[in-house]
Amino acid sequence: MSVLIKDNTNKHKALFYIILLLSFFMPHSSVIGQSIAGVLPFVLFIISWRYRRFKLNNYSLAILLIIITSFTINVIAGEINEFKDFFRLLSFCSLFLLFPFTHYFKVPLVLLYIALGFIFISQIAYAVGVNPLVVFFDTYFPYEGETVGFTSDFLQKGAGEIDFVTKRRYGGIYHNPNQAVKYVSVLFLVYLIEAHKKKLITQLPFIIMSLSSVLLSGSRTGFIVIFVLWGTSLVIYNKIYRIVLPLLIGFFFMSILIFTISNQTSSNLRIFDVVSGFDGSIGTKMDWFLIFFSQLESPIKFLFGHFSTGSIYNYGLILLDSEWGELFYCFGFVGFILVGNFYLSLYRTEDKNIRLFLLILLWGVSSTILFSFRMSFIFMFFLSNYYSLYLSKK
Repeated sequence: MSVLIKDNTNKHKALFYIILLLSFFMPHSSVIGQSIAGVLPFVLFIISWRYRRFKLNNYSLAILLIIITSFTINVIAGEINEFKDFFRLLSFCSLFLLFPFTHYFKVPLVLLYIALGFIFISQIAYAVGVNPLVVFFDTYFPYEGETVGFTSDFLQKGAGEIDFVTKRRYGGIYHNPNQAVKYVSVLFLVYLIEAHKKKLITQLPFIIMSLSSVLLSGSRTGFIVIFVLWGTSLVIYNKIYRIVLPLLIGFFFMSILIFTISNQTSSNLRIFDVVSGFDGSIGTKMDWFLIFFSQLESPIKFLFGHFSTGSIYNYGLILLDSEWGELFYCFGFVGFILVGNFYLSLYRTEDKNIRLFLLILLWGVSSTILFSFRMSFIFMFFLSNYYSLYLSKK
C-alpha cells in the first residue's frame, strides 16, 4: 500500500511540474489560452484533493458572486456577445472558487532554470539573429499583435548590430517585452523563495540571467521590480547584512556594462530612462482611466462593472492596460474592494513566502495580472501553492 501511495504521489508531482512549465509556454491564442487556463485549476484541484480538506475562502466566495453578477448584468444588457467571454467567466470562477487549488509541492530549481533559460535563449535568438531558432519560435509561438517593433521581420533587420540592439526591446517567445519580463520576474521571485537558504554565490547564475533578460526587454518597470524583489527577499529572510554588498556588486557590474555599451554606441539604453517611463507609461494609463471614469454615468456599471473590456471603445479608448484600471472597469467598485480585501487577507497571514510573492502585484500599476489569461493562472497557481504550505503549518 505504501508503495502505491508513493507511486501516486510521484505521478502527482510529475503532473504538477508539467503544468508549471505548460503555464509559461501555453499557446498565445487568447481563446485557447483561456480554455487551458480555465481547466488547469480544476485539474490541480482534483489531484490535490486527497492531500487536504477543501474549505471555501469567504472572500473567494464573495468575489465569485460579484463575477457572476457582473457577467449576468452585462449579458442581460446585451454587451456580452463573444464566446471568449464565457471562457473568461470559467477562468475567473475556477481561480477564485477553488483557491487554493493545489496542494503544496516544492518547486525544483531545475524547472525554474529551464523556464528562464528558454525565455532568455529566445530573446538572444532575436537579438543576435539565430535564424533556425527564430523560425522555431515564430512557428510555435507566433506573434498575434500589431506592434511593428515586436515583429520578427523588424527585429531581424538589425540583428547582431550593437547600436540596433540597444535601441530595441526583445520579448522572446512572448514577443511583447512587457509580458516577457513579467514572467521572468515571477520565475525570479519563486527562485528567491525556493532557494532562500542557499548561499548567494549559488544564486548568482539565476540572478544574472534574470537581470540580463530584463535588460534585453528594455523594461524600466521590470528593472525596478527585480531589484525590489531581490532586496525585499533579503530583508524578509533575515539576510539584511547581505543587502548592501550584493546590490553594490550588481550595480557596479551593471554600470560597467552600461558605460561600455554607451561608449560604443553613443546612445542610452531605454531601460534607464526612468523619467519618461513614468510620464509615458503610468501617466498615460492614469489618463486613460480618467477618460473612462469621467464618462461613467451608470450606477450599476460603477458598482458591478462591465465584466469584459469589449465595450471600452464606447469610451473612446482601446485599452486601459493596468490591473487597477481593468479591475474597476470589469468588476466595478464592489469587485475592486473585494479583490483588494482578498489580497489583504493573504497578507495578514504574516507568512513570509506569501507576503513576498504578493509583491508581484507591483506589476498591477502599469500592466495586468488577473486580466491576462496566462499571468492570472501563473499568479494564482504559485499563490495557491504557498498558501497551501502556510495552511499545512497551522
